Amino acid sequence: MGTDVHLSTTIRWSGSKKAPHIEHINIHFWNFGTSGGGFMTAGKAVTRERISMPSKFTFEIHKDIYDTFNDHEKAHVMVYDNGTKIAWYLPQTSVVLHIVYRIIQRRKYQLFDGEKPTTLRHLGADTTCAGAALHILKSSLDYRVFKHESKSEVVEECLSRTIKQVWHLLDTIRDKLWSVVDEFENVGKGRARLKGQPLASPLFPL
Repeated sequence: MGTDVHLSTTIRWSGSKKAPHIEHINIHFWNFGTSGGGFMTAGKAVTRERISMPSKFTFEIHKDIYDTFNDHEKAHVMVYDNGTKIAWYLPQTSVVLHIVYRIIQRRKYQLFDGEKPTTLRHLGADTTCAGAALHILKSSLDYRVFKHESKSEVVEECLSRTIKQVWHLLDTIRDKLWSVVDEFENVGKGRARLKGQPLASPLFPL
């Protein structure tokens, strides 16, 4: 990902089954006591409760992008192709670069380096080092994203905002997936099944 050969590839929804929105848990109640004759008595009641499972991701940006780069330069993301059943363990920098490129491409935004039109660089086909993608991301933080122009206004923002959003969204997906695993344990579903989030999802809410 992030290489020229993959930038034109359409990212589709995975087709995997969604985690259930509602699960049920059994709650057991035990009552102990003594009767008038001194005999021990015991009773049991079971109720079945519905609980909701996390279904949406929300995220909050609270960290400087340079701190994020320095703290998580070697972070990785597992990308799974539900059609071919193949998984790739990729540098998060490469995945962020790819998603940022696709967001700009899908919305037909223009990039400017100062007053000069430019494009977001991509990785070479033989590049596997996360450092190359990180260098591209850092060098493009000051690019301006030209979004809209009318007679009364020009709408633009720094590319760093989109990079920051994508990075933190991937971090939030990771944290929320761990939370879902804990929720499944609470309802007796166990930890065996690997959970994920469609890669197409970060392309649309940002």
